Amino acid sequence: MWTYILKRLLLIPITLFGVTLINFVVIHMAPGSPIDKGMGSGQGFSPGDIQQDTDELRKQFHLDKPVLFNPNGFLDHREKTLRLVRIILSHDEPRLSEVIVSLRKGESQVEALSQVEALGEEWEIANLDDTARGALEEGGVALETFARSTTKLIYATAIRRLRDLGSWSVPTLVQRLDSDDRNERIVATSFLALATKRYDQKAHEGVNEERLTELVAGWKSWWQSHQYEYQYGWFRKLGVFFGETQYALYLWDLMHLDLGLSTETGQREPVFDRILRHLQVSLVLMVISTILVYTIAIPIGIFSAVQHRTLTEQALSLFLFVLYSLPSFVGAIILRHLFATGHPWDFMPVDGLTSPDAEWMWMNALERVGDYLWHLVLPIVCLTYGGLASLSRYARTGMLEVIRQDYMRTARAKGLSERVVILKHGLRNALIPLITLFANLLPIMVGGSVILEHIFSIQGMGYLSLQSIFKNDYTTLMGVMVITAILVQLGILLSDLLYAVADPRITYD
Repeated sequence: MWTYILKRLLLIPITLFGVTLINFVVIHMAPGSPIDKGMGSGQGFSPGDIQQDTDELRKQFHLDKPVLFNPNGFLDHREKTLRLVRIILSHDEPRLSEVIVSLRKGESQVEALSQVEALGEEWEIANLDDTARGALEEGGVALETFARSTTKLIYATAIRRLRDLGSWSVPTLVQRLDSDDRNERIVATSFLALATKRYDQKAHEGVNEERLTELVAGWKSWWQSHQYEYQYGWFRKLGVFFGETQYALYLWDLMHLDLGLSTETGQREPVFDRILRHLQVSLVLMVISTILVYTIAIPIGIFSAVQHRTLTEQALSLFLFVLYSLPSFVGAIILRHLFATGHPWDFMPVDGLTSPDAEWMWMNALERVGDYLWHLVLPIVCLTYGGLASLSRYARTGMLEVIRQDYMRTARAKGLSERVVILKHGLRNALIPLITLFANLLPIMVGGSVILEHIFSIQGMGYLSLQSIFKNDYTTLMGVMVITAILVQLGILLSDLLYAVADPRITYD
């Protein structure tokens, strides 16, 4: 038994690796950036510091690195570094200048607009070709404004990309320290400081010729003693290829039981704390609902099996099939209409799990408990009736199969009462199908109900998952999926152990 448990526990990390890998890739294939969403929401990040915050947050959430594989160790970064340095020095993208000239002259506009579209894709500027068409139609000043604004965007992106290159740009920047262009030497010293994390803003402000010469000499001396750090052998390149990626860094944090920080809120709240807060809401609903489902469904299943083909059993089956065919969200809308809109009644609360703050603050402890339980009624009814209908059918089928067995006839032949035969000898073996369903119980409790929580304005796990999808909150989504995957594995293990408890013939030795 213990060997089997150990084997199943050892499978959890392997399964978790596969689950997180697939989910991580799928989530990061979604369009949009969590940083942009967070800033655009008005809840997260200050628009006044948007460029500085964007760079900081992209590094904090590892969005400046590739998702799965990092080929930087196998690439030659010299040409890319030099091109970015030229754009930063000239504040101009040569291809953009050529395109603007073509648009002004009205020559080959279709080809020029296709080049604008290519520039937009390369420099991550959304709908740049549409903006160019609009400026072209207006003509005159609009085209000049388009050129200036696009140049500024490309300049800002070039600075960010050169910063993102980090240590890969260092050898080329060191070479540019010998440039005849004073401004190029200033750019080289500034970005060397950023790439090596030795940046001192005061040291690079208002640099005169003497100070610049001192900085260049200092960096050349530094390079003599540190250049070996920027020489990559095959093993180090492979380490970068697999290790310096978003997924590898996420796994490293996960191994330290760190689910990361949410990208949705300005406080950058830990994902675990967010999940825990919403989980408390969903657990109350799901635990009460699950207890009701099992305590009602099993007796109904036993009764249906014992009273098989009687008029009462057929009427009960018809009622349960009607419940099973009615989706829970449809039932929620019907109940909301009947009991909360005045058609015909209006005495059930349907928004949240407590009364408004203006009423809640004046309630004593007993009144608050009663108010909370009263708000739970409709959500729990909707969560319960679907599971009740399906589980009672499984219980009925399992019991019907059991009561036809020879050992049941033997028990009756010994003179045991029908109650003892059914509950002691039959029920235990009929529980096997229900135990199988029990494996999904833990993840369902954590997952919550997205639609029902939306209908009843309940901020549980379903609400959290939906909001995380809308706001591209990658870290929270991954946190929910990781916890769900672990609970699925634990649920399966728990079901396997319960099999052995219910049926002594099952052993794991």
